[in-house]
Amino acid sequence: MLCVENVFLSPAYKEWSIIQIKSYLREGSFDMHGPMHIVDRTARGANEATINEYHAQYKELHVFSCILGDWRTAALSCRHEDDENRMCPSNPEPADPHTICKYIMWKCLSSGEELLFKGSRVKDINGRDVRPRIQQWHSPQCVSKFLASIKALHEVYENLKGDYMDKCDSCLRLNDNNTSGIWKSCPDHSRLGAAIKTRGGVITNDDVKATAQKCKKELDAKHIRKGSVRLLPAHVKTIHDHLIGKLQRGVKENLWFLECWVLILVGLTCFLRANELLSLKVRNIRKEGVQINHGKVRNLTVEVESSKADHKPVFLKLYRNDDQTWLCPVRWLLFYISQAN
Repeated sequence: MLCVENVFLSPAYKEWSIIQIKSYLREGSFDMHGPMHIVDRTARGANEATINEYHAQYKELHVFSCILGDWRTAALSCRHEDDENRMCPSNPEPADPHTICKYIMWKCLSSGEELLFKGSRVKDINGRDVRPRIQQWHSPQCVSKFLASIKALHEVYENLKGDYMDKCDSCLRLNDNNTSGIWKSCPDHSRLGAAIKTRGGVITNDDVKATAQKCKKELDAKHIRKGSVRLLPAHVKTIHDHLIGKLQRGVKENLWFLECWVLILVGLTCFLRANELLSLKVRNIRKEGVQINHGKVRNLTVEVESSKADHKPVFLKLYRNDDQTWLCPVRWLLFYISQAN
């Protein structure tokens, strides 16, 4: 059974779907002998975690397309690299814009809610309503990530780059029984060439853009953002007063409050991520990086062992702040080390 989180194909339906996809490929005379184009890069480079997310999206889109009977999108989103299971040609057509629209809307629906597209209920190939088991997308960022994955999928093929263009009935009629290899264009496509086959990137299609924008807006209205927020000086002062106030009143856990304040202050001063900050130890304060002037420690050097962008240690400076002593990372860090022994 081919199963993803929100949809599945029975073994029998999966086998029948493979037959339908291969029939579609034979009828369209697609090239099944050229190289298999693999999505292995994002817009920002090769990021393994993001590529894995992309392929998970392709797998679910493939299953969703099979349920709707859209063999064109199912072929494109089938990413098997081995020849035995390969169903994506070297010159595929772009994904069907309506399938992409339905998929985006389906991912944003609440559990059991019916899927409507252009005022009509969406049915599977057996005539049953298409409804999600669970709502998977809660943030507008999910829509953006999906569109990025679809863009990456199309851009590995030369014929799927650029603006989306559907095949033209007029161009097809002009070239009916044409065996010369020189295609005739209708007046609408005289500049761009005969639209014999659908080509271009599906995310440039007007329906896809409108659906994505609508779903983003609806998700954004209900989405509660979690994570980083702006931390103003007044907020930092409030945190300082609370933690150091506990310390001054002799609370038993006073060292813990001091440690919290020092971590926050060092993190703010060095612009550290949470995982970088929490991995710091006293040994990360480099003795050779201490600068003393007129009997005062002017700066300290902190070694950050790992970060998101750097795979080797990074050395950062902590400078003495004599103007705002309550914000001086050097004073507080040395005080913490003395108290913690």
